[in-house]
Amino acid sequence: MAAPDGGRAARRAGLRHGGYRAVDPGAYAGVAPVPAADVVAAAGTIVLLLLVLVAWPGPLALLLAGGAVAYFLRRGPWPWRRLEAPFVVDRPGVYVAGAPGEGRLVHWESIDSIVLCDVTSRRSAHRRLVPGVGLRLRSHRDVVAIRVPLDGWRVDERRLLAAVARFAPTAVSVVREGPFGEEFTLREAAADVAQRAAEGAMRYTAARLASRSAAPEPPSAGPAGDRPFAVGPEGVYLGPVRRRRGGVPARLVPWADVGAVVVFDAQRGTYWRRAVGVAATGRGFAPRGLAGYRVADGWSFDRAQLEAAVQLHAPRVPVVDGPPLRHAGPRDLAAAARAHRARRKARNEPA
Repeated sequence: MAAPDGGRAARRAGLRHGGYRAVDPGAYAGVAPVPAADVVAAAGTIVLLLLVLVAWPGPLALLLAGGAVAYFLRRGPWPWRRLEAPFVVDRPGVYVAGAPGEGRLVHWESIDSIVLCDVTSRRSAHRRLVPGVGLRLRSHRDVVAIRVPLDGWRVDERRLLAAVARFAPTAVSVVREGPFGEEFTLREAAADVAQRAAEGAMRYTAARLASRSAAPEPPSAGPAGDRPFAVGPEGVYLGPVRRRRGGVPARLVPWADVGAVVVFDAQRGTYWRRAVGVAATGRGFAPRGLAGYRVADGWSFDRAQLEAAVQLHAPRVPVVDGPPLRHAGPRDLAAAARAHRARRKARNEPA
């Protein structure tokens, strides 16, 4: 549980509802993008205003022109229409926005280096790499624990270095690494497409049989003591997963078998949900290779509290951002096939 003055400390550090407000006026947050939709809307409003004033002079024209001006002031790409910066270098530390509800300020004494990298983003359904920023923490220098896509924001490396040199009380380096993303091989893409087709056929058949037999549905909720995910002194608890046809039983992964706790995006139909899983010791962070995970569907978790709990019970275990769990589709299958043909052609060509 957080300390009673945690809210006041967060406000002093610049955290506000709906985003981050820099503590120092010289904080660096990059250059915000100008949404194309706003530019088109502003230009269209100006054209409409001119047409109304020229074609229909009179009180009605003035009324329509007033409405158009109000719309233009609201939708125009003005400097005061600030977007939330995904990444801010400030006097107390570095703010990272992350997924919705996961924005947090990482203090300088915890940061080892700032990493410029390429990551995937929800805006592109995690289908292509975009510029991003990551953080290596002093407690686990071997992994990039925090990754956030810039989503159109541009970072000037020279100004970023100047901001880090100005605010960081200790030596914090700025390096370029990556990319960090998920790539489907031809075999993985084909297996994923086939598995999804088989699961869809099974769900359709089960629904038809259930409707014919009018069998009662299984209860959707378990005992009150059931939890989908928990961190304790013994290890990481993965709660039971209930499904119409069977399910996944609960299990406890002891700390000796935990290499990292991984937070990632998981695709559920056309939506994305946050998920948290366990990477086995010596294994990677890809969702398909995890020892187990649970998708936060109908429940939520706090990233900062998760990091604090893992640090308390297993300081050697990092909490890291992992690649997304994305379903492969026909486009992924075609792209993997093209990449496979290119690799095979490169191997066959004489040196």
